[in-house]
Amino acid sequence: APGTVIQFGDDAYLHVGYTVSAGLIAEGTVADPVTFTSAQANPQPGDWRHIYISGAVVDAQVRFTHCVIEYGGGVGAVESIAIEDALPSITSCEINYSGGWGISLGGGEYPSPTALESQNSFTGNASGDVHVFQ
Repeated sequence: APGTVIQFGDDAYLHVGYTVSAGLIAEGTVADPVTFTSAQANPQPGDWRHIYISGAVVDAQVRFTHCVIEYGGGVGAVESIAIEDALPSITSCEINYSGGWGISLGGGEYPSPTALESQNSFTGNASGDVHVFQ
C-alpha cells in the first residue's frame, strides 16, 4: 500500500521467484512511496543485501511504481535490485545509496538498461546505476 516502509536488518534480502511462481506488487504514489530501506538508526550504503527477482516470477505480477529502494547492496550482494531471467516493471522509483550497483541485470532476459535509467532516478550508488553482467 502507498506509504508502506519495509526495513531490512543486516544480511537480509527479499527473493522473489526463487523456486515457485511468484509476484510482488509495490505501488506507491508521488506523495506516499513504498520504501525498502535499512533498519539501522543511521543508515549507510550496504546495510542490507538486495531485492532479487529471478526466473520463476510471473513477470506481469512484479511491479515497482513510486518506490524508494535505499541502502542495499551489502553482505556479498553487488546491487540493491538484482534481476535475472525476469522482466519486472520498475518505473518512477528512486534507487539510492547502494553499496554496489543500483540495479544489476543478468541471464537470458531482463528489462532494457536504458529504459530503467530513463524511467527511474538514481543517487549515490557506489558502483553506478545499472549494470549488465555477461
